[in-house]
Amino acid sequence: MTSDGAITVLDATLRDGGYLNDWAFTYDEIRRVVVGLDAVGIDVIEVGYASDEPHQPLAAACPVPLLSDLRAAIGRARIAVMMRPDVPDPEGLLDARRDLIDLVRIPTQVLKPEPAIAIARLVEERGIASSINLTSVSAFSDHELRDAVRSIAIAGVESCLYLADSRGAMKPEDVSHAVGLVRDEWPGAVGFHAHDNLGLALENSETALAAGCTWIDGSLNGYGIGGQNTRLSALVELV
Repeated sequence: MTSDGAITVLDATLRDGGYLNDWAFTYDEIRRVVVGLDAVGIDVIEVGYASDEPHQPLAAACPVPLLSDLRAAIGRARIAVMMRPDVPDPEGLLDARRDLIDLVRIPTQVLKPEPAIAIARLVEERGIASSINLTSVSAFSDHELRDAVRSIAIAGVESCLYLADSRGAMKPEDVSHAVGLVRDEWPGAVGFHAHDNLGLALENSETALAAGCTWIDGSLNGYGIGGQNTRLSALVELV
């Protein structure tokens, strides 16, 4: 999928799918998913949320022993976690996992990107790649989206910038317009995360790629919150 350096495919089964079972995947289930996805050549596998809060399910915490085992079990895939901007002690959380993860994805509100920018800086200071994910982009005006993208660009973080159609409300023409707007303001990589509420997740993903996105998300059988995600098997055929 990235043999020519063009498109990066990310699997979000365990993280986004975790909304359906409160992230209560067993250790064996997580390991089978990650090892299996690595074996078929998926580029990046999102294991779940990173947190050091006590009594969290494995996919809602991504504890060090789990990540260490996964790192040893896979051959080529990169390991990603999602990290909320308000997570307690982000420095300690990152320091404990810095050698075990390749990418930290940071969800942010379009109207308030500053907390995500601060986390992205902490991530990048530790030599880890970051992705700032603008959520529910369909709910905001062009002006609001443009202002958020400009703020992130001015901050100078080296993140990939993601557009997440969290409500599954976008049509292909909306996707093309939003990606074009971002690319006018943002010099780096752009990604797209679709939901299938309108039955358009695959078409929207294809549109995002045609508009210039180089990162794209899917999940096994579309497993995910709301109207589900783009089916990974169909997505792989696009790239």
